[in-house]
Amino acid sequence: MRVLWFTLILIIAVGITKIITDNAGVRDNHIKIGVNPGEGADIMKKVREIAARSDLDIEIIEFSDFMTPNIALDHGDIDANIFQHQPYLSNQIEAGNYKIEAVATTIVTPMKVYSNKIKNITDLPDGALISMPSDTTNFERALLLLEKCNIIQLKKKNAIKSVYDIESNPKNIKFVEVDAAQVPRTLQDVHAAVINTNYAVLAKISPDIALCSESAINNRYANLIVVQSKNKDKKWVKTLVESYRNAEVKQYIQNLFPKDSSFIIPTW
Repeated sequence: MRVLWFTLILIIAVGITKIITDNAGVRDNHIKIGVNPGEGADIMKKVREIAARSDLDIEIIEFSDFMTPNIALDHGDIDANIFQHQPYLSNQIEAGNYKIEAVATTIVTPMKVYSNKIKNITDLPDGALISMPSDTTNFERALLLLEKCNIIQLKKKNAIKSVYDIESNPKNIKFVEVDAAQVPRTLQDVHAAVINTNYAVLAKISPDIALCSESAINNRYANLIVVQSKNKDKKWVKTLVESYRNAEVKQYIQNLFPKDSSFIIPTW
């Protein structure tokens, strides 16, 4: 009888182990990737096509904001996200105590200053209104861009937190801080707007009205593939990275904006 019970328990244990193993296999072959709408989602559709050749099924989940994708990733609701740069990721990890990290870079989407009221950045009038993202890292990024465009001068180049970090503002520019996704909506009401590329694309803003742009060379704001730290060495992560950094994806990205290739630049 004892032998029979032992055999039965062993069979059940083996069966449970097989179920867990089988489920894990299915899980590793089907992943959820969080992206922002616009070019990020479009590129992921091409990446999904490439990944399928390696038996990796990608489900694309779109998030309309910058906060939720990291919360969802940390909670395990998605397996990776591709939308943010390292300064923003570092800020989010510190604020939320997230156990997530970057495994590869993808593209650089240079932030630009747009206007449908003036043709040259030097034509900004005294007291002009400039709208820009309100979140910490993109606000800092916007101020650094405006300094590059010779509109302002900053006291220091790191730890920029507010307009009080501006040392010189000769044109008495007034800054309007709004959610990054809403900045394109303000174009009609301001003299210029500092807009993230993904939102400029989504709003169908013409590159012809860009007055000034970040450089793509040594740009620390390259987008990242981010996963849970515990998953960074998993096989599907390697497949995802290789699928994204594929020659076909690179060509697809370069063809997205044939009139202005500076919108999106692959990092490989």
